[in-house]
Amino acid sequence: MKIQEKLITRSEVTKYTSTKDDVVNRAKKKSRELLIKAVPALGVVATLVCAYNSEISAR
Repeated sequence: MKIQEKLITRSEVTKYTSTKDDVVNRAKKKSRELLIKAVPALGVVATLVCAYNSEISAR
């Protein structure tokens, strides 16, 4: 009886770890997509800031 319980818990553990890995992979993929979307926006903000700073220093 005890051996059977151990087998059940081990299968539950492997199930949990596999789902955890899936969640981690999904999160990594999402963050990568967000980075790809954010980089151009950051570039636009940086150019605006540079233009604003140069305009202030020109005065």
